[in-house]
Formats: sequence, structure tokens, C-alpha cells
Amino acid sequence: MRDTEMPLAQMRRYADLHRAGPDRLAERLTLLEEHGRRVERRLAHLQTCWTVIRDEIGTRAEAAQPVH
Repeated sequence: MRDTEMPLAQMRRYADLHRAGPDRLAERLTLLEEHGRRVERRLAHLQTCWTVIRDEIGTRAEAAQPVH
């Protein structure tokens, strides 16, 4: 979960729930779903950032072209 940038406190909670056994599966699933929604929001934000950067690169590239 570290590679998904899950906060350490949540990773610990997830591990605790896992050790607690199958009776805590619903809570583990909820924790994962919440984390998934955070990742989705982050992806949407990064996509917006990438669009702005790509547009800016295009604008600057056009401005840098010599006029014939």
C-alpha cells in the first residue's frame, strides 16, 4: 500500500484490521475504497495539471517558431 501513497496511519489500520481476521473484512474494504477515492481525486488533479502544462508547451513552441 506504500506504493499507492496510502498514509502510514491508514496502512497501520489496514494491517491491524487484517490481523483481526475475516470478521473485519468489511472495514478493510471500506478503508481501501476511501483510499481509492483519494487516489482518483489526485489523478484528476494531475490530469488537469498535465493539460495546463501541455497547452503551455504548445503555446511556447508556437511562439518560438521563426516567422517566414
